[in-house]
Amino acid sequence: MSTAFKYYRSGRYFSVNRMLQRINLVPQIALAEKIKKKMPVFFVISIAVICLFFYSRITIINYQLTDKEKEINRMGQQIEKTDQLQQRIIVLSDQIKNRKKEYSETASRVADMENIAGEKRHFSRILTIISNSLPSSVKCNKIILHDNSGEISGSTLHYQDLPEMVRKMKEDPRFMVELQDIDRLKDNSLEPFIFKIVFTLKK
Repeated sequence: MSTAFKYYRSGRYFSVNRMLQRINLVPQIALAEKIKKKMPVFFVISIAVICLFFYSRITIINYQLTDKEKEINRMGQQIEKTDQLQQRIIVLSDQIKNRKKEYSETASRVADMENIAGEKRHFSRILTIISNSLPSSVKCNKIILHDNSGEISGSTLHYQDLPEMVRKMKEDPRFMVELQDIDRLKDNSLEPFIFKIVFTLKK
């Protein structure tokens, strides 16, 4: 029996062996040769992939650097604003200190003026009481006033006017009055009696 196989196609028989012989007659390319021919293409593709990778990486890094630079600029502006605020705070603190000092000095002056005004009113009331108690024949040569005390030195034509003056001063309940000294002049003076009255004010 023949080893040749036949198959029927379009009314004709074809020999399988003959077809195999024709196929075997086509020259076959070695695998190494195929790889060698495809290497340039593979190399170009590899280079392109590597370049694309590094380009993408550079783009990402550049974006990150740009973002960091923006952040650094923002921080620098904030630091500059902070320095400006600190300088402004220092200036305001100095102004506040000066205002406080000025306020303290002004308040002290006002207090002194109020004290002077209070003392003036205080002494004015005392002088008013003395003036209202003073008889027409009595002459005051010197009046010394302290905070809550004082003394009156003077002369008079009539001795009896002095107790009367003391009595009138005592009409004010705040006054404690005493006729401390009285003396008669030896010469023929128009005001032969000299005196000193001391007084204190009740608190």
